[in-house]
Amino acid sequence: VTREWYLNTQEFIESVAEELKARLGVQAKL
Repeated sequence: VTREWYLNTQEFIESVAEELKARLGVQAKL
């Protein structure tokens, strides 16, 4: 596992987490 791969994976996970938070936030308002 390279450092670059790890950083890219972290960014991917964070982006997915942000999207999930946004969707959950919208659902919570409904």
